[in-house]
Amino acid sequence: MISVTDEIYQSYIDIYGKSWVRPHLGASQLGLSCDRALWLGLHHAAIPLSSTNGRMLRLFQSGNVQEPRIIEDLKNIGVTILTIQSHFVEPDCPIISGSCDGIAIGFSEYPNEKVLLEFKTSNTKSFKSLKEKGIKIEKPIHYIQMNVYMHWAKLNIGLYVVVCKETDEIYTEWVKYDADVAVSALSRAKHIVNSNDIPPLFIGKHGSSENSKECMFCDYKGLCYHKNIPLVNCRTCLHCEYADGRFKCNLYPLQFDDTCIQTDCDYHVFNPYILPWDIVDIDVENEFIVWKSPYGGIYDSSILKSIDFEQVYQKEQADYQKLIQL
Repeated sequence: MISVTDEIYQSYIDIYGKSWVRPHLGASQLGLSCDRALWLGLHHAAIPLSSTNGRMLRLFQSGNVQEPRIIEDLKNIGVTILTIQSHFVEPDCPIISGSCDGIAIGFSEYPNEKVLLEFKTSNTKSFKSLKEKGIKIEKPIHYIQMNVYMHWAKLNIGLYVVVCKETDEIYTEWVKYDADVAVSALSRAKHIVNSNDIPPLFIGKHGSSENSKECMFCDYKGLCYHKNIPLVNCRTCLHCEYADGRFKCNLYPLQFDDTCIQTDCDYHVFNPYILPWDIVDIDVENEFIVWKSPYGGIYDSSILKSIDFEQVYQKEQADYQKLIQL
């Protein structure tokens, strides 16, 4: 019998499990150090592990629960909330966008200046480190995110508010707008968006490793280091490319709707390099690609549908496991 706890967790998967399928590249992601992860995320190459974990999805929603409470706290000290969830779009690249938690005025430190608001929650360990080091050192992703928002909103100052989930302690920090940080982040994002080729593996201080700080908890580690098959959808397809501010299908341009990621198209052919296997033969113009799997299997796109790759590959893996156990 399924417990009440399991039912609750499942409800979060049912409600929020597909929230990761976003059409845009969000400002909250631009501080990630890996171009490849940003590109794979934009192309919906893998389902984030958290999206299948009801407890984690509920944890994420706990952060959202704090937002109205913090807004009320600010009102109680005389701050006027001008907007909440203000949405911004990069003018010359609208697929890059994001929403800040709010804009306010009336703080004692900056009485006449509009202030960007960004709210977060944290565990005790991270909270302690944040108090010691500040946002720029401890949470550079949040620092970049806020600067991009301030750039879009044309604001000079932002308030970073973090609530410790275990103690309910509040940490606040003023963040001054740094144009170089914002412009650099947006320039990098545009380069990633406009590339139809997958970026190389991330190279950290100690080279490329799935156990590195940057890669250990990445949702795309399986693609980069374990030769996993990416998801079958429009954005992982050879026929799909980003041009003129949007993704489009070169095969069926009129029927293509990028707000609904299709998964059952009979004409899907994996982008040659998003499937991390050896390419035996390729003729992109004629949509002909042959891959060799890590177990030696031959996958011919003109014979085998993309949607069937996973099933065949799983059989290959199972047969290999049986062989090595003999």
